[in-house]
Amino acid sequence: MKPIVLITGATGFIGRNLIESFLKDERYSLVALASQTDFKGQVLLNKYKIPWITSDNFDSFTGNIDYCIHLASYGVAYGDRDLDTMIDVNIGLSEKVMRFVSHHSCKLFINTGSCFEYGTGITNRLITEEDMLNPDDIYAATKVACEDILKVYSNLLGIKMITIRPFSIYGKYENPQRIMPLVFHSGLTDTPLFLTKGEQIRDYLNVQDVAESIHSLVVDEKGLQNHEIINICSGQPISLKDFITEIIKACSFDYSLFHFGAKEYRKNESMFFAGNNARLLSHIGKREFSIKSDTIAQIFDEYRKGW
Repeated sequence: MKPIVLITGATGFIGRNLIESFLKDERYSLVALASQTDFKGQVLLNKYKIPWITSDNFDSFTGNIDYCIHLASYGVAYGDRDLDTMIDVNIGLSEKVMRFVSHHSCKLFINTGSCFEYGTGITNRLITEEDMLNPDDIYAATKVACEDILKVYSNLLGIKMITIRPFSIYGKYENPQRIMPLVFHSGLTDTPLFLTKGEQIRDYLNVQDVAESIHSLVVDEKGLQNHEIINICSGQPISLKDFITEIIKACSFDYSLFHFGAKEYRKNESMFFAGNNARLLSHIGKREFSIKSDTIAQIFDEYRKGW
């Protein structure tokens, strides 16, 4: 029987790309955790022909869950700031999912943290997994708390657990309010886009590379250490302005539509966030993570088709 991978947050940005990555790999079968009220997501999972469960019917599930990739979270979107929901999802749901999979022979639980757990204190070098955590907001704080709680659960329940910390991600199925879709929309509709100076340094990684990296970590399960932390990033710092300029060039947009310096930076804007990916590459092997014009053009084509 094929090992079964449970994916939470399966209909989100990373989740959909992760599903598509695993569907190309005949060695695994998938199960998704869906929200009771996310009817659109349930329809999408049916379209992918992936069985799904909800957290209120865990008891009805039979069979093994060999791997759990826990992507579900609340607070990534800038407007998602309800504290009770953040605690319920980022901490409460996480421990509930781990307890559930512990009853189904799970041997690896991949917890998804955030690069924002590191805070904004590192400004002159790539962030490593050994750097001290210093969360600056409630979302990041709940991610830190969740990881600490899950470590205790993993020891008590005998499940190997690792935490991945994604950095800046772009690509297919991205939220329309994020920077790449905003640039696409502006260029397609000849609508001016007002931006900051774009001096922020970020570490951008195509979401398909993120999905394939997570997929590869499952394949390398025996090589992972319990409670290991792994940055999911390109290791290649780039300014926001240069990133946007790459999109403009790849899609042949009118540069005059994009007004850099027209907006002020947000309060407490982090000006440097880039990660060291040496540990990731030690598990998945050498990868080429550079931003390529032809890849951006392919993503733009998917966007025009309504991805």
